[in-house]
Amino acid sequence: YECIFGKSLYKRRYIDCVDPIDGKYDKTKTGSGYWALEQQKLGIFIAVNNLTKLMNKKILSLLNGLLDIHEKTRFDAITVLKHPWFKCYYKSYEQRISIKSETQKTKLAEQSNKMDKFPYYKSLY
Repeated sequence: YECIFGKSLYKRRYIDCVDPIDGKYDKTKTGSGYWALEQQKLGIFIAVNNLTKLMNKKILSLLNGLLDIHEKTRFDAITVLKHPWFKCYYKSYEQRISIKSETQKTKLAEQSNKMDKFPYYKSLY
């Protein structure tokens, strides 16, 4: 969000939900960036804040996936790469990305085996 629009969507959830008049925490407070994410209204938030000139459907879809507050439905790296916004990039580098991913999996497995033999990690479990 910040890379596209040049400013943070929100600072801290607590601050977003504090009533500026009485200072009390109010989870239902509307209008903040975090509220927009919770309510799945990021597009409306962007429009209300006059940022639509920087947005299109592909960017909004990507941002919604990346900023999803539910971890299980949030985009992972492969989903991001296959997203329409990155379509040309992924098409050009798909084979290279697949090879690199396999190489990284192999290296991770090797490192994991080395760490199993390291005395410090044995004492943690």
